[in-house]
Amino acid sequence: MLSLSDRQLQTIMDAARAIGPDRRDVYLQRIEAMLRLRRRFDDRDVTEIAALATCGLVHQHIDRLCLANRDELMTSDHVRRRYLDLILTRRDAVLSAAG
Repeated sequence: MLSLSDRQLQTIMDAARAIGPDRRDVYLQRIEAMLRLRRRFDDRDVTEIAALATCGLVHQHIDRLCLANRDELMTSDHVRRRYLDLILTRRDAVLSAAG
């Protein structure tokens, strides 16, 4: 079970408004998976994860990924690769910290 502050929950709900109702379940599952990988997270982490979780779910020709390079426009394929890289990097960090 995840524990979120009111502010974190509001961030997730705000990002969900851009996603069609039929895709919101996928969005929430992505958020849960990424938050579980981090184990400890703050408001900034939740904001980044909410942005990442929307990638590919919001129907646009170009997705804007708001992370380190906020002004960099990426195609959907680049966003998906960045999303997977982030998940694998976080997983590896968690595994090395635990081991």
